[in-house]
Amino acid sequence: MRHASLDGLSQAALIVLVPSGVAYNAVVGGTWCRHEIAEGVLVPFDNDSPLAAPELALHAQLRKLLWEIVGLTNELADAVDHLLSKHRFTIGARVDRARLAESTEAWVYVDLRETDHSLFRDYHSLFHGFGNCKAVLTWPNSD
Repeated sequence: MRHASLDGLSQAALIVLVPSGVAYNAVVGGTWCRHEIAEGVLVPFDNDSPLAAPELALHAQLRKLLWEIVGLTNELADAVDHLLSKHRFTIGARVDRARLAESTEAWVYVDLRETDHSLFRDYHSLFHGFGNCKAVLTWPNSD
C-alpha cells in the first residue's frame, strides 16, 4: 500500500473511505499527537474566508470547537453537524455516531449521503458517484 502524509494540509478535507491503494496518515488530537491512518480518496476543499475574518474558514471553526478534544460527545457531534450543514462542501456529511470515541481534533469520522439535493451531485461538486459512504473529516492539527 502507498502512504501519503497530511502534515502539510492547510485546509479541511475528506478522506472517502474506499479501497484506493493509498493510505493517508496524520497527526491529530491536538497536543496528544495521536497518529491516525486511513485508506481512501482524499478530497480537499477550499473554504476561503474573507481576509478580514479568517476565523470563518471551516477548518478554523472546527479547530476552535474541537481544540484538544479526544473522543466526541453527542453534544459535540451535534455542534459539528451544525457547522457541516452550513458549508457547501460538507452539506451531506454528518458525524458517525458509532465512532464518536475514535473521533478527535482534526480527525472526525462522518457519514456522507449523496442525494438529489446535495451539492455532491451537481456539476461543480468536488466528487460524485460514491453514493452513501463513510469518510474522515480532517484539518490541520493545532499542536
